[in-house]
Amino acid sequence: MSSGNLVSSDSAFVGNAGAPFDRQDADIVLRSQDGIDFRTFKAHLSSASDLFNHMFSTANEGEVVDGLPVVPFYDPSPILKALLCYCDPTVPTMTSRSSSVALVDIQKLAMKYEISVVAKEVYKNRIKQDRKLTIMRKIGQDEDMYLAAATILTCPENEAAEMVEVGLVSQEQFDSLLQYRDECRAKAGLVAQPEHGHFKWMSPRYKWVGYHEGDRGCDRGGTIFIGNISGKIMMRRWWWLYMQEARRRLEKQPWGTTVKTGDFFDQALKAGARCKVCAEGLDHDFREFVDIFAREVDSAVSRARYRTTSSLRFH
Repeated sequence: MSSGNLVSSDSAFVGNAGAPFDRQDADIVLRSQDGIDFRTFKAHLSSASDLFNHMFSTANEGEVVDGLPVVPFYDPSPILKALLCYCDPTVPTMTSRSSSVALVDIQKLAMKYEISVVAKEVYKNRIKQDRKLTIMRKIGQDEDMYLAAATILTCPENEAAEMVEVGLVSQEQFDSLLQYRDECRAKAGLVAQPEHGHFKWMSPRYKWVGYHEGDRGCDRGGTIFIGNISGKIMMRRWWWLYMQEARRRLEKQPWGTTVKTGDFFDQALKAGARCKVCAEGLDHDFREFVDIFAREVDSAVSRARYRTTSSLRFH
């Protein structure tokens, strides 16, 4: 739908975009696909992308409104307005970010018109808005690299690849971040299922490990090693299934909160409660265990190292 007040033109009815794109001192008019006029300044757009210089050079050959050349844009007015807010230095930052238009749509339009500075800024805003992740160890002090690391750990590779296209990181940095992500995943996974089944970080006091009198009502899940205790210790199947699922999830989301939330956590509690021995104090003990588990995951991931591609070649 059109926005603003409708005004008559020689050829059709068009709408006025309203503030801040209704300036009387404007030197160009941009007309959206749905017939909304944006009165703005050539300099704001020309400085953002060289593509606009060519568009403006041919503008005098077309329609004129109030003595100003009209440049047609084949984009809906809401997305065009959101993009122009990012381009216009007179629009307050908070205003430009308060649009109801999806950030991904603004980013795509910025890339369409080769406005790399805006595409990068919008992409960074998407990361901050959508990724609720605190990385245990920052990748240096560079915000772009930190945001890139957060993104690459939390989204599919095809989406993360946009970072290179918008110029957030170089291809070499992106490749190095993939190496970093894989190391984070591996370290997180080993906390859930360590080599040789040796849980050095785990206490043997929990009821889901060790001998159950009569061994009834709770299926066995195999044996593990715990701490400094010599010899294998029996574990319960419900707990082992939880740890297996935790590893699968950590290999996609390598941070502590992964093991504390979700349906599989609740399912483990219900399964453990079916055993009379495990059920005693289970709600408290299992939550305590999972808190320790989560901290161990974050600690392990914090030891992952970001290496440049060149350093990977020589080490």
